[in-house]
Amino acid sequence: MKIVKILTLTLLLSLFSFVLKAQKPCLQQNTPLEPISQVEINQLKHIADEEKLAGDVYKTLFETWNLRVFDNISRAEDQHKKVVLQMIDKYDIDFIPQTVRGKYNDPKMEQLYLDLVTQGKKSIVDALKVGAMIEDLDIYDLNNALNNDVDSDDLTVVFSNIRQGSYHHIKAFTNNLKRYNEIYTPQYISQSEYNDILNN
Repeated sequence: MKIVKILTLTLLLSLFSFVLKAQKPCLQQNTPLEPISQVEINQLKHIADEEKLAGDVYKTLFETWNLRVFDNISRAEDQHKKVVLQMIDKYDIDFIPQTVRGKYNDPKMEQLYLDLVTQGKKSIVDALKVGAMIEDLDIYDLNNALNNDVDSDDLTVVFSNIRQGSYHHIKAFTNNLKRYNEIYTPQYISQSEYNDILNN
């Protein structure tokens, strides 16, 4: 049974990645509802805010520095947020998405947005390090959710794909930093995990 479940999840991940690229409704909308815990509900709400935070910061830093990496990744973050909101809608979770930049359901995120934008406006290098740090935090939180809190196939597929996107994003910010002879030191994930991400 375990092998069958792994193969099923692998297939779902592949199909889900295709759906994301095509920007069509989330595949998981069409799968049966599963029992999900309050912890999983809380994780969905948190990741929804976190993906919006990333997109909001990147949009602001793109307007400040006109670096394409911020524009490209902000669009990906919007898609990630959309997919998480589809899951929230599917499971009829009480959550009102915020539409104003810098506003979130979790008030702590509002101060974090201000702090990150302030740091990112200091210089291009600071902006790129802020981008890398956001992805660093995203990966850390998604690791925690997948390893400790998430049991449903729906959430496993969604969170795994978002994490894969964050792998690409942190590599993009790291590569941009190299142009300025700068490096990023991870603040949340381990150095070894960060190195593995860069080397894969």
